[in-house]
Amino acid sequence: HKLVNVNPYTPPPPPPTSTIPNEQEDEEYELIKRDVKRSVLFRHTTTTTAITQEVQTLHIQTIHSSIHSSKESKDKKRRRHYYQGYQDLSSIFLHIYSSTPHIATLILTTLSKFHLRDAMRDTFAVFHSVIAAMTLPILQEVDEEMHDWVESSGEEEFVYSVFLRWMVTWFAHDVHDVGIVERLFDVFLSS
Repeated sequence: HKLVNVNPYTPPPPPPTSTIPNEQEDEEYELIKRDVKRSVLFRHTTTTTAITQEVQTLHIQTIHSSIHSSKESKDKKRRRHYYQGYQDLSSIFLHIYSSTPHIATLILTTLSKFHLRDAMRDTFAVFHSVIAAMTLPILQEVDEEMHDWVESSGEEEFVYSVFLRWMVTWFAHDVHDVGIVERLFDVFLSS
């Protein structure tokens, strides 16, 4: 919470007065509900396949509140959009702040405004161009043989899609050790 300037003593916000204000958010809300059911939170917090409705509802509310928490959601140019993978990020923060879920919401709100801003636009176009610009140079530096193969085989889009998934979930979807993911989050927040 310190790394994103969130006060842990901030009281929880009042409950929302309405559930879903418009049709566009209703579609998004349905997508969030489906994604939460298969979220990594449940891989890390339970040994049974049955997850309580209460936990799912809390997760859905956390995501919805962090995206639609400000005046920005009324400004179409600055409105944040949910994307598949955001539920994996949010599940890690809910895991860390399980006793104070409103802190997880505040952290996600801050991350959504700054760290995840490009991924939360109405399309991934800007985010994709950033990934495309940095992927091959990083790959060339780390593994020149792999870089050369990717470039010669024309598989750039596949590599971009893998990098994209890692970037939008901060590895929370693919790394199944929550301790490692938490350390990765620390690195991303502090750099």
